Amino acid sequence: MNELPPIVPGFDDFPRHGPLAAERQLMLAVLADAVRSYVGNRGARDHESRALFRETLAWFKSADRTTLFSFESICEALDIEPDYVRRTLDLRRRAR
Repeated sequence: MNELPPIVPGFDDFPRHGPLAAERQLMLAVLADAVRSYVGNRGARDHESRALFRETLAWFKSADRTTLFSFESICEALDIEPDYVRRTLDLRRRAR
């Protein structure tokens, strides 16, 4: 079986206490929710789920760094490479 890399590397290694821990946890929760939405709604047949998938896909593809909770801003704050996440999501989509 083909072993896929984690979508968000080091997910369990993020600090849970200390300066900015709550803000980082919120950003991580937003990212995790987006990953769940992407994975859970890809290939959906109903209109609402397909629309949610397209919205999530657009969020991941966006290069916007001007808003606090944009994908790129969250990745920057969490020290995660956005293109790694994008490539890994694409790998998982193709593996299905």
